[in-house]
Amino acid sequence: MELKTLSINNFFSIEEFSHDLSNRGLVLIQGKNQGVDGFTSNGSGKSTIADALCWVFYGKTIRKLGSADDVVNRKKKRNTAVTLEILDDDGTEWKIARYRKHKEYGNSVFLYKNNINVTPKSDKDTVNMISSILHMDLFTFTSSILYSARTFKFTVSTDAEIKQAFDVMLDFNIWKRCHILTKEYLENTDFLLNTNKAQFNEVCNSMERHKEKVFQLSQQRVEHNETKLVKIKQIQGKLKELRLEKSELIRERDKHKKELEVLENEIKKDLQQRVRESQVIENKISGLSRSIFLCEREIESLVRDTKKINIRIDSFSKNVEDTNGLVGSSCPTCGSTVTQKSVDNVTKTAKQEIIELKSELSNLQKEIKNLNKTIISETKEKDKLTKKLVNSADLRDKLDKVNKEIIELNSEVSSSNKIEKSIDSNILECESNLEELNNDENIYDLLILDMKIEFTKYWLKKRRLRKEADVLLKIKEQYNFWLQAFSNQGIKTYLLDSITPFLNERVNYYINKLASNSIDVKFNTQTKLNSGEYREKLNLKVSNANGGEDYLSNSGGERRRVDLAVNMALQDLIASRSNKHINVVFYDEVFDPLDDIGCERVIELLQENISNKSSIFVITHNSTLQSYFDNVLTIVKNKGLSRLEEEN
Repeated sequence: MELKTLSINNFFSIEEFSHDLSNRGLVLIQGKNQGVDGFTSNGSGKSTIADALCWVFYGKTIRKLGSADDVVNRKKKRNTAVTLEILDDDGTEWKIARYRKHKEYGNSVFLYKNNINVTPKSDKDTVNMISSILHMDLFTFTSSILYSARTFKFTVSTDAEIKQAFDVMLDFNIWKRCHILTKEYLENTDFLLNTNKAQFNEVCNSMERHKEKVFQLSQQRVEHNETKLVKIKQIQGKLKELRLEKSELIRERDKHKKELEVLENEIKKDLQQRVRESQVIENKISGLSRSIFLCEREIESLVRDTKKINIRIDSFSKNVEDTNGLVGSSCPTCGSTVTQKSVDNVTKTAKQEIIELKSELSNLQKEIKNLNKTIISETKEKDKLTKKLVNSADLRDKLDKVNKEIIELNSEVSSSNKIEKSIDSNILECESNLEELNNDENIYDLLILDMKIEFTKYWLKKRRLRKEADVLLKIKEQYNFWLQAFSNQGIKTYLLDSITPFLNERVNYYINKLASNSIDVKFNTQTKLNSGEYREKLNLKVSNANGGEDYLSNSGGERRRVDLAVNMALQDLIASRSNKHINVVFYDEVFDPLDDIGCERVIELLQENISNKSSIFVITHNSTLQSYFDNVLTIVKNKGLSRLEEEN
C-alpha cells in the first residue's frame, strides 16, 4: 500500500503544503522559525506534517488538544483541510479528505474509492472503515508507522493493549470475530436448549393434562348417555301432548267452519236480500220526500206570486177610483182640465190590466191546488211505504250481528291455523331433536379418540425433543471447545507464541545496534505469579547489564533506544504480513535525548531499513544530521504561517 500525495491547508501553523510521500528515500524534515528570537527550528511546524497524517486518518493528532477546533490555523481561523491519496495493493485508488470549519464542507470527512464517494453515515464509521483499509488502528499506527516520543506508549502498555495492537497488526481480529460468532452460536444453542427444555416440560405437562382430560371425558360420556335417555323420554311425552292438542284443535276448527257455512250461505244471504228490499223502499220514500219537499217549495213560491198579483190588482183598482175623482179638476202633470173622456181612457187600460192579473191569479191558484193534491197523494204513498219499513232497523242489527259472528269465527279459524302451524313446528322440532338424539354417537367418544390421538402426537414430539436435546448438547460441547480456541488463551496465544521468537530476534537485533549489547529486550506470552503459577499474559521484559531490570528503571536515552528497537521490530512484523505493507514511516524527534553515538546508530538503522520502505521521514531540529539524508524538506514559519520553502 502506497501513501502518495499529502496536501495540507490551514492546519495548525501550515498555511499550504503538498508533497508526494512515495519513493522519497531517507528524508529529513527540518524547520526555520523566522521572526522569533532565540528559536530557529522549534515551533516552525515541522511536526505538523506527522500530525496532519494522523489527523486525516483518525481525526486525532499526536499532541493533546483542548478542543477539536485547535487544529484550525489561528491566523486564517477557517478552511482547514487535509487530503491524502493512497494506492492500494490491488490497484484501488483511495482518497481521504478531512475538513474543519471549512466554508464549503464544514466539519466533515470524506472517503473516495476510485473517485466515487463511499463515505459511511457517521465519522466514527468512516474512521473504522479507514482502519480496516490500513489494517491498523490509531494505537497500532502510532506504535509502528508514525513514531513520536510523545505518543509511543507500546513499551508501557498493558497486556490487553499490546494484544489489541497485535490483533490489528497480524489481522488477529478474524479470531476475535470467530470468538464473537462462536459465542453467539453458543448463546443461540443455549437458547435452543432452553427452548427445547421448556417445550419438553410443556409436552410432559400436556400429556398429564390429556390423561386427566380423558378420565373426565369418560365420566362425562356416562353422564351424557343418562341425560340423553331422559331427554328422549321428555321429547316423546311432549310429542304425544302436541299431537293430542292438534287433534282437538282440528275438531274445534271444523265445528267453526260448519257454523260459518250456515251463517254465510243461509242467514247472511236472507238478511242481505231483505236489507236490499228495504233499501229499495227507503230509496222510494226518499224520492217521495224529495218530491213533496219540492212541491211545498213550489207552492210557497206560487203563494208569494199570488200575493204580489193581489197587491197589483188593489193598486190598479185604487188608481181607477183616484182617476174618476179627477174629472173637472186640473191635471197635476200638465195643468189642463181633466175630462170624463180622458179619465175613461185611463181607467179602461187599468181595468184591462186587472182582468189579466185576475186571470193569472186564477191560474196560480189552480196550480197550487194541483200541487197540494200531489203532496197529499205522495204523502199517502210515503206513509204506506214507511209502514213497510218498520222492521228494517232490526234487519240491519241482525245482519251486523251475523257479520260480527262471521268475523269472530274467521278469526277463530285463522287463529287455529296459526296455532296448528306452531304445533306442527314444535312437532317437527321434537322429531328432529329425537332423531338427533337417536343418531347421536356420543360426542365424548370422538373427543376421547381425539385426545388419544393428540396424546400420541405429544409422545412422538417428546421423543423428538429428547433427540434434539442430545444433538444440541453435542453441538454445545463443540462450541465450548471452539469458544476456548478462539479466545485470547487459544489460537491467538499459540500464534503469539509463534511470532514471539521473530519479534524477540528483531527487537534484540535493533537494541544491540543501538545499545552495544548492553540491553536485552524480550517479549513473553506468560507471566509468573507470586504463587509460582503461570498465566497467559503478554509482557515486555527489559534487562540492562549496566542498569535497571525493567523498562522504567532505565535512563531516558536508554528508554528511547528500547522504544526505537521495539518500533522497528513492530515495523518488521507488519512488513512480514502478506498484505497492507505500507511504504512510509515517520519519526518525530527520534534523536532526543540520544548522544552522538546513539544518533549515529539510529542513522545507520534508518539507512539499513530504507530498503524496506520507499520513504522514511525524520523530523528533527538537529541540523548536524543533514548530510546523512537523501532529501531535505524545510518548513519555514513566518508571522504565524508555515510553508514548504525548499526541497534538496
